Amino acid sequence: MRILCVNHEPITLYHDQGWSLERLARYYNPGKVAERVLICALGDREWTIGPAVQVRGFRSLRELDQDARRFSPDVIRCYEAVRPFADWALRVAGRRRIPSYLSLHNAITVYHPSQRDYTVVTGYTDTAARRAERMLGRPVEVQLNGIDDETFAPVAAPRIDPRLPNATIRVFTIGRPDPVKNVATAVEATRLLAERGLSVAHVIGGPGSEQIEFDGVHLGMGPLTEVEIAAYLTWSTCFLQVQRVSDIGMAAAEALVLGRPVVHTADADGNALGMLGEQLAVLVPSERVTDPETIAEAVLFAAGRTWDHDAIRRFGVSTFGEGALRTQEAERYRRLVDSGRRTPRRWRPIRHRSVAQ
Repeated sequence: MRILCVNHEPITLYHDQGWSLERLARYYNPGKVAERVLICALGDREWTIGPAVQVRGFRSLRELDQDARRFSPDVIRCYEAVRPFADWALRVAGRRRIPSYLSLHNAITVYHPSQRDYTVVTGYTDTAARRAERMLGRPVEVQLNGIDDETFAPVAAPRIDPRLPNATIRVFTIGRPDPVKNVATAVEATRLLAERGLSVAHVIGGPGSEQIEFDGVHLGMGPLTEVEIAAYLTWSTCFLQVQRVSDIGMAAAEALVLGRPVVHTADADGNALGMLGEQLAVLVPSERVTDPETIAEAVLFAAGRTWDHDAIRRFGVSTFGEGALRTQEAERYRRLVDSGRRTPRRWRPIRHRSVAQ
């Protein structure tokens, strides 16, 4: 099997943000289902992730079509419904009369009616999948994030930034500085705890977090490697992620796989409410996640109770462990290719459309 993947941003971004080559290879070739994988990534360079996975940059529909002609894929997968790239991937799949696969990784994307023509569509969370179903008027499957439980395992002697105090309440957060991730509220909540005279240290990782300068409590680390994330999760008393989406994302799944309790958003629209009981998490109603006082009390409660970290890890591995979820994804690829289903062809010729870089 040959898989052609279409990305609307360079894959080098993920590598620069700490994703190892091995993790990227597993992500784009789940279960080693494909003999070869070609990732066409907007504006990227040509480079190799692993023996079976290569990356090539593109800037136009014509370049994407030419890459597909040379590579001769059995299926085309587009990561995220960002236009025009999702349209281009669909056009090329239709031109080659092969199945197409659209995977959705953002809960707030606006979908175009033409995207219902993809052979299969998946969402990375229940919320993303159900929202896409409503907007596209077609079935959307759920494909949870798969986490490597060997990488995300407790670290015997975690290497921690020496500036951090030996605090009683140790909080770890991963997120971008945007309204959806709601990092600003998390930071304000731990500031309130510190102002009460409590012993608090709060580490924030993720792109853009390096702008948070160390103030004796908060330390923004910027993008972290998998090894560094595992170290800070081991160090932490809880993982704090009160984003404006009530589904369990990749960062919270990593915390659970490692065995750390999470302080997490919950409501009827997402999967956190149904999946995370009181032995795994402290849940905050979505209407309260922008209130720093509410978040501070949730963190304080999480820090003050006794958790069964082994039980949390067993739940995390059984639910989000990479092995089972990547096998599920590989089977979907096999079903697609074996089904003989074809993407509807759009009869307009491939024209030279490009995106300025």
